[in-house]
Amino acid sequence: MKTILCLLLLTLAVFQFSSAQQDSKNQFTYGAQAGINLANFTEDQDFENRIGLNAGIFVSYDFLDSPLSFTSGLLYSQLGAKRDVSFISIFDGPDLDYKASLKLDYLKIPLFIEYEVIPNASLFIGPQIGFLVGNKEQYEFVEDGLYSGNRDFDFESENVQELSLSATLGVKVFLYKNIFVQGQYEFGVYDIFKDEQFAQDTGRTFSYEEFRHSVFTASLGYQF
Repeated sequence: MKTILCLLLLTLAVFQFSSAQQDSKNQFTYGAQAGINLANFTEDQDFENRIGLNAGIFVSYDFLDSPLSFTSGLLYSQLGAKRDVSFISIFDGPDLDYKASLKLDYLKIPLFIEYEVIPNASLFIGPQIGFLVGNKEQYEFVEDGLYSGNRDFDFESENVQELSLSATLGVKVFLYKNIFVQGQYEFGVYDIFKDEQFAQDTGRTFSYEEFRHSVFTASLGYQF
């Protein structure tokens, strides 16, 4: 993580030095943004959205006499999904309900090409490279409608892809001077997990075949 942060800071410094040598129309800009993810998986197992945080910094390069620009940066993004599961006891015991959250958190580097469609409004597209920094299954158990307890599991690290790659399409609109809102959809390019089925502990009910991220993000940002 420290290496990534150092590289980003060095990149920002180089960009700022370079911008001073360019025509005023050839600008480097930078800023910060924060927003909310509605994250899910593409695999249909009755999952619901996990609401998570998306926040970080960015730097953009505006090409000379062109509506095109290039944007990169470093973002922290909380992904995953949630699901309610119910089991009927076969031994005349109480039914057991689960509220399960699968939490996968990343540091992401976006590589976006942006096109200004009209003044202060643009479309962008490109990949995002993600580095896994957190992974957990969190279960809340409920018996006969009464809270029973909870239990956390770490995903087996050897079964989770440490790198992710996603394709992203979005829109950015400046509301007032340097303040903008941004909306985007992100789709995982390859599977999150290496194996289709993990060793199961008590209460772990998921198969992991062909899971990919599916994420809607809304954010607010400030560009210097």
